[in-house]
Amino acid sequence: MVRFEATALAALALYLPASSAADRLRGSSPSSPQEAVVVTASVEENNPFIDIQRAGIDRSLASIHVESELSFVSDEQLGALGEYISRYSVDGNTDIPETCPLDYEGDVDPYHPDSYTTLGSGRSLMGEMDMDQEMEHSHMHYVQSSCNAMLDMATCVNWSLWVDTNNITMSSEVKIPCGECVTLDAGPGQDLAGLTLEFEEGLNIVGKLVIPSGADIQLLTKYVFVQGLLEMPPPTAGTPISSEDSGPKVKITLYGTDEVIFNPDEATDNSHKDGEAVSAKAFVVAGGRVDVRALDGQCPGWVKLQSVTYGAALPNVALNKNATQSSTFNSASDGASKAVDGNYNSFTHTNCWKGINQWWKVDLEDVYTISSITVGNRLDCCGGRFHDATFSFYDENDEEVYVMPTSGGIGNKKSFSVAPVDARYVKVTLGDQDCLQIGEFEVYGWKAAEGIPLESMDRLHVGEEAANCWKSPGSRIMLTSDSYSWSDSHIEVVADVTSEPGTVAVYPLAKKKSAVDETFGYPDFAVEVALLDRSLIIEGAKDEGEFATLGGHFIVLHTPHVHQHLEGALLQNMGQQGKLGRYPLHFHMSECVHGSTLSKNVIWKSNQRCIVVHGSHNVTVSENVAFDTKGHCFMLEDGGEWDNVFYKNLGAKVGRLPKNTPRSGETDFFPSVYWITNPSNDFIGNVAAGSQGPGFWFELKLRAPSSELEINNHGMNPKALAQKTFKDNASHSSGFRAGFTTYETGYLAPPGTVWENIKAYKNNEAGLFQHGTANINFQGGLLADNGQAAHNFHHDKAIYDGTEVIGRSEHMQFLIDQGRIGDHCKTGGLSLQPNEGMGRGTTIKNSSFKGFDNGCSGGARYAIHVGNNQVRNGVFDASPTIFNNTFADEPVSSRISACWGIHSSGDNDVRTVVIEDVDGSLSGSSPGFFVQDEPSVTSFIDMTKCQMVEDGCLHFCENVCLRLGIVSISQDLTTRNFNMHISDGTNTAPVR
Repeated sequence: MVRFEATALAALALYLPASSAADRLRGSSPSSPQEAVVVTASVEENNPFIDIQRAGIDRSLASIHVESELSFVSDEQLGALGEYISRYSVDGNTDIPETCPLDYEGDVDPYHPDSYTTLGSGRSLMGEMDMDQEMEHSHMHYVQSSCNAMLDMATCVNWSLWVDTNNITMSSEVKIPCGECVTLDAGPGQDLAGLTLEFEEGLNIVGKLVIPSGADIQLLTKYVFVQGLLEMPPPTAGTPISSEDSGPKVKITLYGTDEVIFNPDEATDNSHKDGEAVSAKAFVVAGGRVDVRALDGQCPGWVKLQSVTYGAALPNVALNKNATQSSTFNSASDGASKAVDGNYNSFTHTNCWKGINQWWKVDLEDVYTISSITVGNRLDCCGGRFHDATFSFYDENDEEVYVMPTSGGIGNKKSFSVAPVDARYVKVTLGDQDCLQIGEFEVYGWKAAEGIPLESMDRLHVGEEAANCWKSPGSRIMLTSDSYSWSDSHIEVVADVTSEPGTVAVYPLAKKKSAVDETFGYPDFAVEVALLDRSLIIEGAKDEGEFATLGGHFIVLHTPHVHQHLEGALLQNMGQQGKLGRYPLHFHMSECVHGSTLSKNVIWKSNQRCIVVHGSHNVTVSENVAFDTKGHCFMLEDGGEWDNVFYKNLGAKVGRLPKNTPRSGETDFFPSVYWITNPSNDFIGNVAAGSQGPGFWFELKLRAPSSELEINNHGMNPKALAQKTFKDNASHSSGFRAGFTTYETGYLAPPGTVWENIKAYKNNEAGLFQHGTANINFQGGLLADNGQAAHNFHHDKAIYDGTEVIGRSEHMQFLIDQGRIGDHCKTGGLSLQPNEGMGRGTTIKNSSFKGFDNGCSGGARYAIHVGNNQVRNGVFDASPTIFNNTFADEPVSSRISACWGIHSSGDNDVRTVVIEDVDGSLSGSSPGFFVQDEPSVTSFIDMTKCQMVEDGCLHFCENVCLRLGIVSISQDLTTRNFNMHISDGTNTAPVR
């Protein structure tokens, strides 16, 4: 193989001296090494190719196959590359993709993805394929149509006039023809303002539809097809976001349960393509574009809670009121009144397994506006019986006015926010045949006829930008969990009360939430706050029975190289459970979509997943909020996606889907907030704020269908690809496995891979759980209040450099002391895997540890401990490097322990633990070794110089020097039961 490296100009000129197209690049040579393009020429057997890639990027840009000559590239193709370089490689910009430009071929428009030609050799830039394959691939794409070429210059006609002029009938599909522009005249004072339009057979935007900012209208439709342009300009700066109860809104409601077929319009350049099924309630962008900017760009997607000014406490209006229940287990002690007697040590108890839907109900004796409920559990046992309850609210006539389902258990006590509802009766119902047991049932509110006392308002300090946007009365604000519970997030409602700058007044919080001003210098511990309302709503109509989880879905379908922009929409009841490819927001097999952005949208109450990028590249997903969703949330679907950017998104209360949903083998039963199947994407500043599974899950494996496509795979194995930027991401309140994990596929990262400043705290199990992984350097960051800070399970050459590790933080102790969180003793540190192998051990340097001398017990509660996962032959062959770390005031007994590994189980107990303290920072004294009291280790050491480490199952020996040696015996030998002894000529020790 022959390799040449040069700038784009020189290299292309070298390989293409006879091409006049090369002249187009003259004078455009990159001005710095960062802008260089590497061209590699190699000749393999019957397969010469040119590989063009950006300098410093270890991944090919495209593969060009030829039979014998390298000078085959056409003028159009080389011109496309030149335009690409001149457009994107100026001023040292390296933020554009390395994989797209030569995928587009055509003799008219080199960027037109549907204009395929065949070279004389029968091969094209797409790779080696026959004519049938080429036509099949071409068929997949929808392109922007030439009949819309002058669309920006078209005069827009008001909808009302357009309908009358063209005799539009709403009982059939309403189509805006190609090349025409219509404005929905629903702004203030216009004809359609405040009205509802129903499209009985769907809305098909082949031309252009403009929805003006400030429009107030509801559109009911079976589907929306965008083959042209849907445009919504931004509102005037300073315009607050409308709430459910106030302000103008555009609501698009997708309804129906019958399958919908998308057929390209006959006037478009896609008319030769067959139709395809897109399911019911479909919002489809195919060959078209959305340019929607439905909020002021200064409005933040979410913020940290700075502080809270709490108002006067509301009364418990259920105390000592009359209560009833479906049945009573023991009439003498388990009556319904026990739940409203003010005593948490008594409890009500219905019959067990005597029929489903056991219930309990209280009469408040007047109509109250209810803002929150607190439920205390039975405390002596059986707390798991209260789970997945439904709260129902009834008016003075005992007619149901509001239903609030919940998921999960409540621990000893849990508070629930209620969108303020006027009710006299409150009922709680279980969904299975178990007993209903309630220690105490508290209802907080005020008499509806009197209104809320102003002194009871709470005020959230969120900063001026957020407060100015979120101040509409009735706005719903979500506060994330600050506990170990994945579902402990709450919705609060903005009151119609003027507040000081930077604050919003809300009805009283269901429970206190952690703010920056009480986090003892760790602002990350403050909860995130997000507005859930938007002035543009796209929703799926709610159905019952078998269609209860059939929401709407929004899909950009096979539309490459079109700049999509969707900003400021609320998508609720979206996603179709069990239907593959039917998600709230979805880029589907659209390949390169430079400049496309999904920003500051809200996905709420999704039936299946959140924002899904599938077979598409260069999408920016920024500042979106997902809440109360099912399945993996922000996700790369198949591993054939790269150069996408996920920036500062927030996901909370992410629940599981049924097993094998949406198809067999899917892992949404353990849902992650960020599901990453290809590391060659940027993840920066994102927060996972509660899921039943991990926060960030790298599940790196080749998957169909995009892994089978020539354009999307390029023969890559995601498990071994280079990591793009992974920085400033945070995970807290995850319910299972870890805040960040590579389990179980692992990630064989290239050396030098960095995860920078990641933060994991208050995760039930591990902050980090790395499995089958190599070479990740954790630079900086914070690991605090986790079950384990980091669980290194076969992670070769892990590096912790400058990481802060806290067993129990001051903030956690503060919450425990205030009774705001239980004392769960989740205070674990970093684990060392016994079988890392020589030269592959963990490095811990320049890091700080504190909060481990906290009175908790357990194998993982030490700053550093030896783990016990799949110990092989009892051998500790790890060679960790630990130096230049600080341990605050931690005694040595809290710094390191090998007990968990040594006392694993049976014959697999670790028997040869030796850990070097290079500079004495671990022992707090002098350099030396921590050693297990095992003859094969201690027989050659003067143990009088060693001190026992309390509770550590180790001795520390100062100023000794040990070397690890490993003897391997071939498994091919037939001899069994080897005995080995070690001798220095004087002492001999058996090795067991």
